[in-house]
Amino acid sequence: MMEMPKPTEAHRLFEKMAGSWIGDETMYPTPWDPAGGKAVSRMTARIGLEGFALISDYEQERGGVVTFRGHAVWTVDSQSGEYVMYWVDTMGMPPETFRGKVDGNTVTVSSRNAMGFARLMYTIATADGMTSRMEVSQDGENWMPFFDSTYVKAPPPPPPPPPPPPPAAPAPRAAVKRPAVKKKAPPAKKKPAPAKKPAAKKKPAKKAKGRK
Repeated sequence: MMEMPKPTEAHRLFEKMAGSWIGDETMYPTPWDPAGGKAVSRMTARIGLEGFALISDYEQERGGVVTFRGHAVWTVDSQSGEYVMYWVDTMGMPPETFRGKVDGNTVTVSSRNAMGFARLMYTIATADGMTSRMEVSQDGENWMPFFDSTYVKAPPPPPPPPPPPPPAAPAPRAAVKRPAVKKKAPPAKKKPAPAKKPAAKKKPAKKAKGRK
């Protein structure tokens, strides 16, 4: 059986990006978002495919309402050594592919789509802190900031409470002693009455001999 390949040193970056992150996001006025403004960004990323991929979900909240969601899959191109991010979001555009390299603590990936060019950067400053920046361009030469985010890693959720103990088994009931039922003695058999002897016939009395 052929030995399966192992993740390389380049894949170790995914370990730093994995986790649940929450950040303050500044949106800059651009043709795609003329007003700009403040937002809250959340990203949850996990390592998948035996360490070969980073799978992440992103959402942006503005005014207490989630206004944008995206899904990304990161990997490393074994031929070019580039980081590759595949991206889809709630804009409904075709899937987008970003490519780039890492420089120190910053990974930068770029893409071209129907709306122009985009460049995304993640800088991992500490184990619990990360910044993100996206820039956009219509010609690939003149870039303008689209957003800046400052993330902190959210603490892991508390473990679920232990299940309640099983209910105690009910105590066995004491056996109730019922009074013994006295058996009625069978009625005594009556002795048959003795047969009556027939009355003896009286003999006629003898006449006394008298005088004539």
